[in-house]
Amino acid sequence: MLIGFAALIHELGKGALPDESARLLIRIWAALTTREIYESWKYISGMTPFFKEPDWNEKENHEKFRDYAVASFLELLRPGSIYWRGQNPSVDDMQSVSRVVGVLGRSNEKAKLQSIRAFFEGKISLEKMRKILIGKSLSDKKEALLLVKANHKLKPKEFYARLRGPLKDLGIELSSNPNSYPKQIERLRKQAQAYLATISQNARP
Repeated sequence: MLIGFAALIHELGKGALPDESARLLIRIWAALTTREIYESWKYISGMTPFFKEPDWNEKENHEKFRDYAVASFLELLRPGSIYWRGQNPSVDDMQSVSRVVGVLGRSNEKAKLQSIRAFFEGKISLEKMRKILIGKSLSDKKEALLLVKANHKLKPKEFYARLRGPLKDLGIELSSNPNSYPKQIERLRKQAQAYLATISQNARP
């Protein structure tokens, strides 16, 4: 799938990555997550019957493809950094890749440039890349609480299913114990209401 990019990436050599090259890599990286690339791969690849999970829907199979495509791309940038090949890829590596992919679309250009350059130069791990992409700051909590507020009418199970990933990316880990859903979600809702009340008070003249 990425054979055509291998020579290009090899030409980048080692050391500092120029902005122009970094932007090109970001475009390739983002393209690999699109539905168009997935559909093209299904059409031309003879591996589709072996790769697709028969019990999964198309969205889930696309997400699997997306994670493996990005893993292979990042491993080309830094050989040996991600164990994704074969029948027993690293579960931890693939989960880390999936979390990186999950925040890529809402990251700003500066964060993307910083993360791809640092990863290419061997300075950061996948988890550090994810943190750069989401921006570890007080704005994370603000975004998380606003996300909770926007979805506060969801029932506990639906709330957990829909927000578990996004909240985890923002540093809030929801317990997987169904019995704890109501309490932990109510706690987050109260925090969101308190935060919005504070914003309202501060905005008054």
